Amino acid sequence: MKKRISALAILIAASLLSAGCGKINENVNVKPHVTETGQSEKITDTTATSTARNTKKVTANVSGSVVYAGGEPEESGSSVSDSSAAYNNSEKNDSIPDIKQETELNEETKEQTYQTQSPPPSNQAEIEPTYIQGILIVNKTYPLPASYAPGKLTTETQKAFDKMAADAAAQGLSLNNSSDYRSYELQDAIYNRYVSRNGKEAADTYSARPGHSEHQTGLALDLNSIEDSFAYTDEGIWVAENCYKYGFIIRYPEGKDNITGYKYEPWHIRYLGTEFAEKVYNSGLCLEEYLGITSEYAD
Repeated sequence: MKKRISALAILIAASLLSAGCGKINENVNVKPHVTETGQSEKITDTTATSTARNTKKVTANVSGSVVYAGGEPEESGSSVSDSSAAYNNSEKNDSIPDIKQETELNEETKEQTYQTQSPPPSNQAEIEPTYIQGILIVNKTYPLPASYAPGKLTTETQKAFDKMAADAAAQGLSLNNSSDYRSYELQDAIYNRYVSRNGKEAADTYSARPGHSEHQTGLALDLNSIEDSFAYTDEGIWVAENCYKYGFIIRYPEGKDNITGYKYEPWHIRYLGTEFAEKVYNSGLCLEEYLGITSEYAD
């Protein structure tokens, strides 16, 4: 009886082996991809020469902190900034919003601005960080060298955000750091992802080219949901009215698209220090207007 059972088991095993379970494709290469939420996504390349496409959400802080566009989602995306940890995995709006009309400045306001500064050199090897009135300036006109890499928010910026978040929490509000530091290399990947998706002209309205993102400074961060709707939440309203008290400004205000070079981003704040931030806030100007500088790419 035992011999019959053994023979039957051998026969069944042989049948299964002959049927096979399919051959594993050894050419498949599964690579982890960091998303803007700070989570790892697996992107599968079916050939050795295929390249994994960047997802629309890329984290500015690989350790789990951005896309953005500035914006980059910024940072800034179609609804993103030159943006990270709090991003969800769903795609942002695919359509790019129309650029808003530039707000006209009255003559009195124009007289209060400073002389326009000379643009920095375009050769990356010659680029040095630009400071105006002690403020590090990064926009379409003024880039950072690829070597500028604090690696995270500056200590002062982090402390200011922590204080602001704590005070907001005391009022029943929740402020989350969704995106902060982003390296030159990561911004390059983010920007080119948007270019391949929507074209260069559209990408330039919501995502910074590498070296031109404020996220690279370690002085900027995106809050909560990277959506225009953030402006109408209790948190968004509170931030707009109070962030200057902690040294921050809304870096890309509504109606200033043609001046800052980027769409409205109510979630993107930039640290300037309390004294300077209060001056900019009270002026009603964006940073470019206040300092009398441009934000335009050379090409």
